[in-house]
Amino acid sequence: MTDKKIAVFIDASNFNITIKRLYGIEYSVDKLIALLKEKFESELGSNNITSMMFYISSFQNEEKTQKQKKFLNIMKRNHNFFDYHIFKLQKAYTEGKEYIEKGLDTQMVADIITTSSTYDIAVLLTEDADFISAIDALKVMKKDSVVLMPEKAKGHHLRQKAKVTILLNDEDIKAIKR
Repeated sequence: MTDKKIAVFIDASNFNITIKRLYGIEYSVDKLIALLKEKFESELGSNNITSMMFYISSFQNEEKTQKQKKFLNIMKRNHNFFDYHIFKLQKAYTEGKEYIEKGLDTQMVADIITTSSTYDIAVLLTEDADFISAIDALKVMKKDSVVLMPEKAKGHHLRQKAKVTILLNDEDIKAIKR
């Protein structure tokens, strides 16, 4: 096993929607972290997670947002590598949507680029093709890119671009169920 430093960037809003859409479940972040360490050791030869950034949208309900922050702060205390960004939903001016998230993808790409000196491997947990440019930038910087997503997820453009793709199968999904 190598000691390569792994930074994990979780598009939690996207992952939450994907897991609910494909499997009809909610997941445990603690169980997800344990599964990721196991997967990284077997697939990448290292489970040395040095940072994990969780990007998520807030709720419209302030009480739910406060519970969300409390939970994320507990995760931060329990896992020294864990941190998060919460993005406020904004009024949508597109048909069919009342609110949309703004800035999450941009912040995630900025963090992937600006923190690149702190890791050897960037793992992106998303199926969102908006991150293809980040993967291209990682290649230029000679950093390894890994895309991690459920095997039933779309994300075929990301799968083609990343150096490594790790797919979560049905057993993996059951293992992270809350």
